[in-house]
Amino acid sequence: QFGAHTANLQQYSEGFPLGGSVRLGTDIPHLEESGEILELILQFMHHTRQPNLSGLSPATLSSLAEAAEKYLIYSAMELCRVYMSLTVKYHPIDVLIYSFKHDYSELADEAARLTVTADASLVIAEAARTNLHPSFIVAWFTYREAWAKGMRAIVKEPPSAVATASFHKGGQEECYLWSPFQQQVLVDVGVDPERLSEVDSVVRRNIVDFLSDCAHCTKRANRWALTAQNTHTRLTSKFA
Repeated sequence: QFGAHTANLQQYSEGFPLGGSVRLGTDIPHLEESGEILELILQFMHHTRQPNLSGLSPATLSSLAEAAEKYLIYSAMELCRVYMSLTVKYHPIDVLIYSFKHDYSELADEAARLTVTADASLVIAEAARTNLHPSFIVAWFTYREAWAKGMRAIVKEPPSAVATASFHKGGQEECYLWSPFQQQVLVDVGVDPERLSEVDSVVRRNIVDFLSDCAHCTKRANRWALTAQNTHTRLTSKFA
């Protein structure tokens, strides 16, 4: 059981009734948050040092962040957003759902990139648990499929000699150096959509190792790297 001054609730949040708008009585309101979360949010609404969030478990931090948004406790909202962003590499699904739900678009973009190979059932289950609007699932599947298509296109169809005007003597599209170069790129990159960001650097590294003796193949390979870079930039620009 917790108590708080009405003036503090009114000053530090917008999610509680205004002073004078309710009649005081003996009934105790029951909130859905745990005692730990309520104790934390009340610390944000008093003249005291804000709580240290660095030691919170991911689940507690996520619950606190949701409570801060629910009760519009602005001093806690921004701090929670910062700490949630620090966990994005380890809990991208949770962070994506939180940021999508509360319109933190930059954080959503960052988290979405880390979920393109996630188990779809986990994403769907978490979205259902948090009562997220179905538009999220539609957006996520659309985003994931775009990454998969982008990866397939880049890996399977490098720019042709025709597109890059890199014909060899006699009109040949490639020399004996191209095949082992391309095979090594495919081995290094694999088919994981998350590794689309690495295609550019992988291609350029293998240019040095395999194509240093052929200016024509090097030109074609550089176009491949640039195409991969542009595709990655386009796909990461916006989640939804």
